[in-house]
Amino acid sequence: MVPAVTDDKWSRGPFNLSHADLAPPNILVEPSGPNAGTISAVVDWEMASTAPLWELICYPDWFEKEVPWCDRDEATARAFMGTYVDEMRRLGHSEELLGLIEQGGWRRRFTEIALQPWLAIDLMENWLKSNNR
Repeated sequence: MVPAVTDDKWSRGPFNLSHADLAPPNILVEPSGPNAGTISAVVDWEMASTAPLWELICYPDWFEKEVPWCDRDEATARAFMGTYVDEMRRLGHSEELLGLIEQGGWRRRFTEIALQPWLAIDLMENWLKSNNR
């Protein structure tokens, strides 16, 4: 499993700056005026690091799972996912690279568990609760 995540051309670099917590609460948008709706700032950079391309292109976490700061419904999430892929395609990314978007979730989750073992405990506890164990 480890080689499938770490030993491909998308994991070898170059590595780019990753915000690592890019979510609606951390994106400030101009509320009015001629620039209404445009991003004016991105805040909350304490988790920033460099990351391989597969991590940067995959869906944001809040597209794929429940998060405490955002109401999420599956239909809206699916619509965002489709728009996200369409926009990446419009920007000229290759189909091979776009294929990483779908893989991003499991790659990211595997990396989180490998680098932060306490997450595995949370996953196990959640699984036990959801399966009435």
